[in-house]
Amino acid sequence: MTASGMVELTTVVVARQAFRVRVDAAGSPQSMVVTVATDDGREWLFDEPGWRALCYGVAGGKFYWWSARHLVAMPVVQEDGLAEVRTAEDILFAYATGRDQWLLACESSVLLFDRGHEIARADLPEVIASVGWEASRLLVRDVTGETTTITVTDHGLVA
Repeated sequence: MTASGMVELTTVVVARQAFRVRVDAAGSPQSMVVTVATDDGREWLFDEPGWRALCYGVAGGKFYWWSARHLVAMPVVQEDGLAEVRTAEDILFAYATGRDQWLLACESSVLLFDRGHEIARADLPEVIASVGWEASRLLVRDVTGETTTITVTDHGLVA
């Protein structure tokens, strides 16, 4: 996380599209302002929770980012729109599992979303420390050192 009052600039290139991300953390930890601009003139502005650093991912030719409670997949071509997922839990890790599917590892749960709607969840007894993706399985290690394996399908989660 940038210090309060700091501005962070990041550039991510996906295929032939450049995304410039500007994070103004002047309002942290309550909020931060995220501006995403493309080299073809498109621009989006987001007011996000500021208590977690902004994180980034690239998968399947798409660029995505997430804040504490909001994931946004940016359109690479002008004809596409934003894809968004909002949660009531803090997002620690985010994975694109299909065209419109997202797997989110939150503080003590794993959530599967399809087209912005939660379709499955696996609640864990402890706070998640780290995760690893292996084929169709998510390996979740909690703060006590225990590892839980969660199998991910198009329609659900099996813990």
